[in-house]
Amino acid sequence: LYASPESLGEALPVFRLSDAHAGLAAVFEAEQKMSVVHVIRSPRASLYSWWSSHHIAKNPEGVYDLHRAHLHRLTDEYGLAPEDFEDYALEKLVELELWWWRYANEVPIRSLSHSSRFMVMPIEAMSEDPVAAARIVYRFAELLLRREQEDGIRADTSHFFINTPRSTDLAPEMVTECVSKVMADSPLKEIYPGGYAPGEGAEAAGA
Repeated sequence: LYASPESLGEALPVFRLSDAHAGLAAVFEAEQKMSVVHVIRSPRASLYSWWSSHHIAKNPEGVYDLHRAHLHRLTDEYGLAPEDFEDYALEKLVELELWWWRYANEVPIRSLSHSSRFMVMPIEAMSEDPVAAARIVYRFAELLLRREQEDGIRADTSHFFINTPRSTDLAPEMVTECVSKVMADSPLKEIYPGGYAPGEGAEAAGA
């Protein structure tokens, strides 16, 4: 969107992929010109956004059943006990969604972080300074970010660059407890110590 024609050369097209962690490593190895920018968002903000979107809050039990249908992946990866998630409860739904957040981020980071063609970009950094984040990504992709493209980014007031969790009726105490449980031994704590982006911990605690 913001790349200048002169900078593109023979660069590959850009694709936005969601939930592509399962086969990403194989494609990444096969496509040697492919680079991946893994955009990650804090577990709490991701959870609130997920809850506020589409049909989640309207049909939580149906979403819970969908999560349970693929529970074997989490069982294989983290040793979760299926019997702990037999009956619906809101707290169990929240915990499962956070486990999926962890899985969807840990798997590609673990699989691809050995390569110089892979980088992680927290969405909070994009929100705090979109132009600085764009410079990092463009440099990583070996593209030229021109002044007019920077001006376009500065003028962009879309929700994409706003990292404010939407309103929710999920109890902050429950969210905090579930985040702490899921993140207890996660390497993602290096990005989100305590499971929160800067400033989120105090807000979640009601400070």
